[in-house]
Amino acid sequence: SKALTMEPIEIRRLCHAYAEKQMAGQMTQMKRLLTLADYADPYFTMNPKFEQGTVEVFAQMVDKGLVFRQNKPVHWSIENRTALAEAELEYQDREDTSVYVWFEFAKESVPGVLEEFGLADLPAGAKPPALMIWTTTPWTLPANLAAAVHPSHVYALVELDGRLTVLAQERLAAVCKQRGLEVPAILGTTEGFNLKGLRYNHPFITACPADTGAQNASADNVYTVVCADYVTLEDGTGIVHTAPGHGTEDYQTGLREKLPVYCPVRENGTFDGTAPDWLQNQHVWKANPMVVERLKASGHLYHMSKFMHSYPHDWRGKTPVIFRATAQWFIGVDKAYGSETQGLRFAALRETEDAIRFIPAWGKNRLRGMLDSRPDWCVSRQRAWGLPIPAFFSVDGEALLTAASARAVAAAFGKHGSDAWYTQTPAQLLAGWDAENDGQAPAWAKAPGALEKLRRGNDTFDVWFESGSSWNSVLREGWRAKQAYSAQKDSAFPADLYLEGSDQHRGWFQHSLLPAVALHGKSPFKTVLTHGFMVDKNGHKMSKSDGNTINVEDLMKTQGADVCRWWVASINPENDIKADISFFNLAGDEYRKVRNTIRFLLSVLDGFDATKRYEWDEKDNASIDAWILTHSVKLTDEVRAAYAEFRFRDISRAMFNFCNDTLSAVYLFAVKDRLYCDKSDSERRLRTQDAIYRVTESMIRLLAPICPHTADEAWLAFKGLPMDNLTESVHLMTLPKGNCCRGIAGAASPAWTRVMELRDGWTKAIEDQKKTLGAENPLDLGITVPADAKADLAQFDARDLADLVGVSRFAVGGEAIVVADLRGEPRCERSWKRDGTVKARSDGGMLSDRDAVAVGV
Repeated sequence: SKALTMEPIEIRRLCHAYAEKQMAGQMTQMKRLLTLADYADPYFTMNPKFEQGTVEVFAQMVDKGLVFRQNKPVHWSIENRTALAEAELEYQDREDTSVYVWFEFAKESVPGVLEEFGLADLPAGAKPPALMIWTTTPWTLPANLAAAVHPSHVYALVELDGRLTVLAQERLAAVCKQRGLEVPAILGTTEGFNLKGLRYNHPFITACPADTGAQNASADNVYTVVCADYVTLEDGTGIVHTAPGHGTEDYQTGLREKLPVYCPVRENGTFDGTAPDWLQNQHVWKANPMVVERLKASGHLYHMSKFMHSYPHDWRGKTPVIFRATAQWFIGVDKAYGSETQGLRFAALRETEDAIRFIPAWGKNRLRGMLDSRPDWCVSRQRAWGLPIPAFFSVDGEALLTAASARAVAAAFGKHGSDAWYTQTPAQLLAGWDAENDGQAPAWAKAPGALEKLRRGNDTFDVWFESGSSWNSVLREGWRAKQAYSAQKDSAFPADLYLEGSDQHRGWFQHSLLPAVALHGKSPFKTVLTHGFMVDKNGHKMSKSDGNTINVEDLMKTQGADVCRWWVASINPENDIKADISFFNLAGDEYRKVRNTIRFLLSVLDGFDATKRYEWDEKDNASIDAWILTHSVKLTDEVRAAYAEFRFRDISRAMFNFCNDTLSAVYLFAVKDRLYCDKSDSERRLRTQDAIYRVTESMIRLLAPICPHTADEAWLAFKGLPMDNLTESVHLMTLPKGNCCRGIAGAASPAWTRVMELRDGWTKAIEDQKKTLGAENPLDLGITVPADAKADLAQFDARDLADLVGVSRFAVGGEAIVVADLRGEPRCERSWKRDGTVKARSDGGMLSDRDAVAVGV
């Protein structure tokens, strides 16, 4: 591809421009959603200050002895020609080739094999006995150096398809089934430990490959049976083909058995000159059928089949990856450092167990599982774009990387940016390094002229190391370097919250935790909040090719930012999140209910003087206004608690139900008459407006984190300020406390709870009588209810109770509910009430006493 012929600095500039474009687009969307951030001075991982902070974290890890370079197998992207971490993999179904292969025992080991299985000699005309291995990667067979058995499994010697074969006794029936063969008689058995050290011949390689760099490796140890506890009896033959250059467990076995770390595959996925001549320059994926044919022709193939399985792919190129041994930089997770005797893994697990709050709680087990099973952290990548690892090499290939030399490079990056790695000489990059006084520096690096002979390394950092070091640049050093940060530069560390998808337990979460624990002995975050992935309404992964995606720009235009935010707040984030336009439409309906309720509340505050507040008294505790204030207190306490626990769905449900039920269906229904018809300065109306003022202020402030546009607009209207006002904002306020919604005299009468229970029976009786009488308007009715010991109805204003159920009169007495037809009595032309005080007034109108006072007649 074109990138392979471009200079690194050219690639970096193109990537820089692309990243800037993407960041600008994301920033525009985030601003439109009204997320609060310092957009005038944001931090980006490609900014020089951030790059300096990242390399300084690395330098401290070098200082603690946690960083090392080693030739070992890693996930390798053939397409992008770089090492990959587990977090950079996606698993997709793939068809592969499965083979069962005979490895003949070497001539000198045949007597030992026969002895172990209790045979005196080979049957007449029999071929030498053979191990049978099973592998799903035939292309790795050229790199085979050993065959692993489990020391305590029982292995059998049988005649299988005309050849004496050794395999696990427990797998014999399954192996025979592959070819439809009868299970043969067992000639002898032995435990795997007894096979250790027996030699075999490779099926198509006659000369042992050269040592490729493993310490203490010996060619004398290749092509022997070794023991390994990871060998299982779940599938295969119970004997594992071992290629130390192509597998993590194989590599560990190779180190133990002093085997070479042999990898005959180049970075582009083709076999090099150490492979058999018929495989040289062939691609590994094309090699599978070639290896199968070679095994078949030589008589070493027992069986071959195709199968589907989940296989790791490069998350960028979407192509299958391989395990390939290369020289990479690692951070050891089990190396002792400082006062820690059990390594980073243990320290990180300790923090996970004791110091981090997980939402949802299962996140703890997920992160713990990731840390438990993770290998050493491969932090090097073979890319031009990214932050260079500050390692230099001598003409003999010896590495120079000390804590002091890394800090010198960090300072250069802070001043010039990381492009300096490609534009400056090693001597310029190390201008701030005092080699003579660096106790970690090798002797050759201190020799005169050594810097002029250095070669810069070509590796860049794993992106997870960059993002995982963000706490250092942003929280500890103070990204903006303002006085508040410089005076208290550690005050923001650790962060209150890290929030991301559930995949980040293996990504950002643990890769932030490891460096922070290494350097400061604690987690960089106090809380981890995890959410699911977005899927379509049927639970399927969203894909442009499937046509089930949602265009964000169109969504923002049709629904608006606050509807989108309301939808997010209304879902359960613990599981995968189903998204569909119909769901956003439903969220829009809910949002508009909340918005319209606030608009109504604001409208009835017209003319209310907030400086002349109603003076609450004990007598007001039995009012409907005290009831709503008590419920507002309850809402405030509930929402505050939910915010503290990041239960946004509970917040949206509580806010919607309060608007839809408590306010609209009950309270505002009950007080609309006095708001419209009472004299503007009547005590009852002023009390209601004061209650609404308190409720409205609290609601807007509670809503602000979820619907910031709506809340800010409502706040300016609430304060009587123009919409272009820039001095006041609800986002400069804090969440309200419950007592700001309570009347001075305290909570509402506890009897209101019983009244609301009785209300259902009262309203049912009214509705039934409306049908019986053919009355359309409940104001044409009056109701008399029996006394209730639990409620003490006498303490309540009869007008409040009449308004509560929407009738003209309310009285207490008798043994049963009685609904009276009042249509024979005069009706107030202003309020439509028939309260018994309606009569002709001086202006000729029919008005109740209350309405007459209101209009002044």
